Amino acid sequence: MTRGLLGVLFYKRRVRSTRALYNISAGQSPVTVGYASNYKEAEHGAWVKPIISTIVYKTTDIQKAFFLLMLLIIIGEFFAAPAITLADSAVITILGEDADTYSNQRMFGSFGWGLAMFFVGKQLCIFTQWKFERHKCRELAQE
Repeated sequence: MTRGLLGVLFYKRRVRSTRALYNISAGQSPVTVGYASNYKEAEHGAWVKPIISTIVYKTTDIQKAFFLLMLLIIIGEFFAAPAITLADSAVITILGEDADTYSNQRMFGSFGWGLAMFFVGKQLCIFTQWKFERHKCRELAQE
């Protein structure tokens, strides 16, 4: 920080060095977990972690979760795909002679959906804020 001609403060940018992570393959944990009391190289050698997190996962658990979620999404999309078309045809059938007001039905339906999602999100925020207060796991000194 330096002063200019009229006493105005000028800030100088400090350039910091970046720390390179060497000898780390993609997806493998750079955090050593050998200090854990129950660590076994044969069982825990395949632990992986995200780059910006200290949470360590098993590779097989990640694969199981991925395939289960993919199967759930495929089945859900299969059954949900015709829902919008069926709802549109039901609305047009109900409107009958007043089919020109279909755009109003769609607009207010979207508005109602957005309003409902706002309140659902607010309720989720309220009811999950104290969920992990009494979690028994604590970080060790090495973490």
